[in-house]
Amino acid sequence: MRKLMIAAIMMGLLFVVAACGKTEEKVEKIEKEEIEEVAEGITVTDLQGNTVEFDKAPERIVSLIAGDLNTLYDLGATAVGRPVIRGKMSEEIAAIEEVGTSNDVNVEKIASLTPDVVIAHPQLNKDAIPALEELGIGVIQMGANSIDGVKESIEILGKLVQKEEKAAELIAEIEERSKGEQEEALRTLVIFGSAGNWMVALPDSLSGNMLEAVGGYNIAEDYEKLERFPQYAQLDMEKIIEADPEVIFFITAGPQEETVKAFTSEMEQNPAWNNIQAVAKDQFISLPNDLFGANPGSHIIESLDYLHETLAGMSKK
Repeated sequence: MRKLMIAAIMMGLLFVVAACGKTEEKVEKIEKEEIEEVAEGITVTDLQGNTVEFDKAPERIVSLIAGDLNTLYDLGATAVGRPVIRGKMSEEIAAIEEVGTSNDVNVEKIASLTPDVVIAHPQLNKDAIPALEELGIGVIQMGANSIDGVKESIEILGKLVQKEEKAAELIAEIEERSKGEQEEALRTLVIFGSAGNWMVALPDSLSGNMLEAVGGYNIAEDYEKLERFPQYAQLDMEKIIEADPEVIFFITAGPQEETVKAFTSEMEQNPAWNNIQAVAKDQFISLPNDLFGANPGSHIIESLDYLHETLAGMSKK
């Protein structure tokens, strides 16, 4: 009996020792994985070719671009700071702290939010970027101006916040929406601007790119580009009358209602507009500012749907 008890005690001790050994081995494995994860970190290359490194996925993000803010939330990430946004936005985004307008941000306000990263626009935020970097804040520069650029920015942000699978889903959806075809490609003019500063969108602008992606025809394909804004051309009434567009899409850079009113007032003072088919058929369409006023980020899916459905409805008239 005594021998049996001793054997049982010995077996128990061996079990405890073995269990402890496995636990220590498991702890060592977890610690090793965590160390490797920190050592590897996250490295992203932004749209301007800058490489930025992070020890881990940033949690406190400030986006100075509304479109990239849309992308972050569609990916399932969040932000602690955003620019002033005109037009529609979700309750989640409306609740985020404002840090100024897209082209006039408050660096001190941004710093007070202690961000891990700031997503900026290379042109609109060119003065703020050096100041943010001097504070030791990582800056990712985006500024997509084409459908391919939007897809690339989604891929970059997906890697940044470790949501690559969701990013791939969004990109696939954009590609699917970019295969739109119309029964008849209506002659279309895209006007962009603010009161007294009207421009025509060329095919290599984001709006021009979207128009062609859904099967539209841009009458400004051979217009001479502006030196300051190479994706746009000057609004030339003589050329417009000659091309006689069947549809005119109007995109505002400022408050939509006021800008549309200012442009239609100018149209009324120039009787030549009345001879253009788009005006005669009441096919002068003001596009939603939140989907077309600037790069909408991942919401470009909605932008493409809107354009496709609008053109499809007009082709039946």
